[in-house]
Amino acid sequence: MKRIGARGKGSSPVVTPKYSQSVVLGAVEVRFPDGKSATVTPGRDRAYPHLRSQAPDTVPYYRFAATLLAGARRVLDFGCGSGLGTVALRGAMPEAEVTAFDTDPVAMQFAACAVPTARQVAATVPPSTFAAAFDGVVLVDVLGHSGFPLALLRTVRDCMELGGKVVVVEPRVHSSQVLTAPACCAAAPNQLARALKAAGLSPVAWFDATEAFVCCLAEAVQEPGVHELGAASDALGRGQIDEAVKCYERARHAECREVRSEALVGLAEVFVAHGDGDGATQCLLEAAQDATDARPPALLSRFLLGMGDYASALELARRAVHIDPLDPSAAYAVAQASEAMGCEDADARWSVAWRLAPADPSVASGYAVFCSERGQHDDAIRALERLRSYGGGIGVPFHLTLALVLDHAGRHEDARFEAKIAHKLAPDDETVLEMCKRLEAA
Repeated sequence: MKRIGARGKGSSPVVTPKYSQSVVLGAVEVRFPDGKSATVTPGRDRAYPHLRSQAPDTVPYYRFAATLLAGARRVLDFGCGSGLGTVALRGAMPEAEVTAFDTDPVAMQFAACAVPTARQVAATVPPSTFAAAFDGVVLVDVLGHSGFPLALLRTVRDCMELGGKVVVVEPRVHSSQVLTAPACCAAAPNQLARALKAAGLSPVAWFDATEAFVCCLAEAVQEPGVHELGAASDALGRGQIDEAVKCYERARHAECREVRSEALVGLAEVFVAHGDGDGATQCLLEAAQDATDARPPALLSRFLLGMGDYASALELARRAVHIDPLDPSAAYAVAQASEAMGCEDADARWSVAWRLAPADPSVASGYAVFCSERGQHDDAIRALERLRSYGGGIGVPFHLTLALVLDHAGRHEDARFEAKIAHKLAPDDETVLEMCKRLEAA
């Protein structure tokens, strides 16, 4: 591991705006010298110049990325945010064409004004427009904001020409971490390496950024099976299950171990969703031959748990945690199995599982119910409110779980309110009707 220095080359001038308080709570009005304006909300998702926020200072990593991409002609700042990193790239790579891209239109609006010397791409432009357009990409503090980091890495790979380089910098995972939306996961080198290889990006070098960050330089390669993984994912998105299975079947025979593992795990998930437990088990047993991947034994553990074989489930879950104690699926499996077996460390296991994956509805709800049943009401409510802060995926099960937790905490009116929301979403659901009836009678 090589250590990143704190200093880098100079930066391109940033156009600093004037700020004023907005009528919107937590927001700030921005006005640039050319008269353009925007309304921004400082938070964990991105930093703005001279505004305090929870987002980490990533500019030194952009400067270091520029040294790793020396000689690149076309560089993409994928997930540029407010453009502070783009400024650093422009200053350190004056001969390169630097393109800034972000899916947030407000961020792009700000970046267009703050870094007028960089090429700006509208947030509405799909990344597929960039097919093989860049020989250098910078991806800093972006993957952890995506619920599907592998899919995002495939998109990044599609933007790159063969042999192009990408610098990936992500917060380092640890078991006591506290993630704030939109950050829903952090990175471990082994997990990041697996995802990179499955996306057609081969790690070239790792750098010891700090205790807080992981940094990797990877190269775009032609890896058989990667296209099939992407095609399977696209087919699932279209509801074409048979086509997805065919793509996964082709990818499961790829030479690359990581591609094979992704295909087998993907197949198992499809089979589970369609009631084929035998097919799923066969895929996971084959995937478990890769002794570096914690997911197959973790998923097998959950199957056994569902069948009531708690002891075997705990054994497999512990095997998964031994392979990778920071793998979210392993942590979740061992938490469930430890609870089922009444283990003394179940509390600690659940806490780690939740800290690794606070945006996962199953993990957050399971942890909340576990805490609630043991009188740890504040922890239970905090887990569900943290889940709510991530936005998408909140539905009837969430409101029912929160109603249950609030009722256990003695907050009966709040519990009835959540139950009413669930009833509005699903007025004929028997579970919802039963919950509403019980709470009204209390």
